[in-house]
Amino acid sequence: MEHKTKYYTLQAEIDAIAKQHDHAYLTDEGVDAENCLPLSWDDGEEFWILMYASLCSSAGSRAEELGLNINKLLGRSIY
Repeated sequence: MEHKTKYYTLQAEIDAIAKQHDHAYLTDEGVDAENCLPLSWDDGEEFWILMYASLCSSAGSRAEELGLNINKLLGRSIY
């Protein structure tokens, strides 16, 4: 599944950034899944597309709350 792989690859990149910033709270797979209701019981491609979108949005807003810019930290635009 392409988007499942994309989700976990991006999550790992953001988690590495979080470690560099005192283990900042930037990702939360459970919250991403809640944002995908009612598809959270489904493991299909549509679910992982929504999970990826939730990760981008959540990580971007959490970074902003900490005075960080997730796009600059990643070197590309996700948020």
